[in-house]
Amino acid sequence: MVNRRIIVESDVDWNAVESIFIRSPKRMKQLSEIILKEVESYVPYRTGRTTKSGRAYPGYLIYKTPYVDYIYTGKHMKFNRMYHTNATYEWVSNGYAERKTKISKRIQKEIFRK
Repeated sequence: MVNRRIIVESDVDWNAVESIFIRSPKRMKQLSEIILKEVESYVPYRTGRTTKSGRAYPGYLIYKTPYVDYIYTGKHMKFNRMYHTNATYEWVSNGYAERKTKISKRIQKEIFRK
């Protein structure tokens, strides 16, 4: 089984969040959980297995299905958008790029309580 480890830290605009994440694994995990939830509609969906397999860890996400590497890098694949209207390849990077402002607001609201 291939586990796709997606590094969240490299995709995050660290100027938009406070540097406390670097020193706090708990806050890094909270950040990963926010990103996991926000990019859910970008995960290709047929049976829901890939979406349900997503797990947040401090600084990265893991999707654990045997074919996840194939669909994550599937630039030339045509995804069914019946369930997830934004389904695309490299869903973490693409989803984060499109929802960066909303993610930053959730970070401020949920983690820093501002």
